Amino acid sequence: MHLKSAALIASFLFIVGACGGTAAPGQSASPASGTPGGGSAGTPAATAGGGGGGATTGGDCIKPGTNTANGSVEGSVVTTGAYAATWAFVVGNNGIAISIGGGSSRIGLTADDNGPEADLHVDTAGTIEFGGILPGPKGETLPPNVGQIFNGSGAQVTFCKPTDETTPSYLCAVTLDNDVIGSTDSSAMLHLKGTLTIKGTMPTTLGVTITC
Repeated sequence: MHLKSAALIASFLFIVGACGGTAAPGQSASPASGTPGGGSAGTPAATAGGGGGGATTGGDCIKPGTNTANGSVEGSVVTTGAYAATWAFVVGNNGIAISIGGGSSRIGLTADDNGPEADLHVDTAGTIEFGGILPGPKGETLPPNVGQIFNGSGAQVTFCKPTDETTPSYLCAVTLDNDVIGSTDSSAMLHLKGTLTIKGTMPTTLGVTITC
């Protein structure tokens, strides 16, 4: 489900609920004392996974002073193969918010020149879902085989694992140089290459903000 639909069913601009603390709607999260996981502030502490993918988790991802939703998602992802484009996070388009939960994160991306939209979904094991690629604000005509989900593995991901049990881990960075295959038409393939890094504090579809 694209993030436009998700945003309709989940409010995303509440006060901070970031790594190291929890926040009920309308309340601020308090950082945990000390440095969880044995890492310094902003530095993940433990690495898991292999085979070209996997996650870095742990550590206190809170950075002092970033308690408002003033962050950004830096970088881009280039697709070649079934659809060639450069993708980035654009607030107000498909990238209205970042969806998190269940050990995975989903970021809405928009193609260059305010073009088509697609979701990038990765989890702590480095599993990748990309798409489907759908028309953007301009109503582009797209190839018939790109509206499906493309699946792959091996993403290099950095997740923040909060110290409390109720706040889900969330993505802070992903680097891709991977093939993904169409889920309904396996003859369709995309190659994803690039890096996305969340910096500062960003809203999510869970009604909290995350800080990387």
